[in-house]
Amino acid sequence: MRWTIEEDIQLYKQVNKRLGSTGQVRWHGMKRINGRSRDSMACRWSIIKSDSNWEGRKWKNDEIESEIDKQEKVSVIKTSSPVNPQDSRQINASEKPISKPKKVSKSIKERKSFLWGAIKIERYE
Repeated sequence: MRWTIEEDIQLYKQVNKRLGSTGQVRWHGMKRINGRSRDSMACRWSIIKSDSNWEGRKWKNDEIESEIDKQEKVSVIKTSSPVNPQDSRQINASEKPISKPKKVSKSIKERKSFLWGAIKIERYE
């Protein structure tokens, strides 16, 4: 799966929060991004790091910082628009969210193994 610019921004912010005094990233305990492993985050950071500059306390990447500014401007515009209370509709009792079906436990009626345990057959009730 390819990295999106939003994931790059999240990684960039997290890395700058978890830096050591020499600019080394402390990966232990870092929050994972959208199911990405720490190894994949570290590999992506090595790519982003090649375009970034170390400024003594944090890494700076002009491309990512410009994207952050764009997103902040968009969020300010979205939050500054007036909200009409009549537009918000209330949820009826019949529109409750659908719950997951409950798991039914099956009891094992019979177990057999063949070829010294290589093949196992279970019959459920």
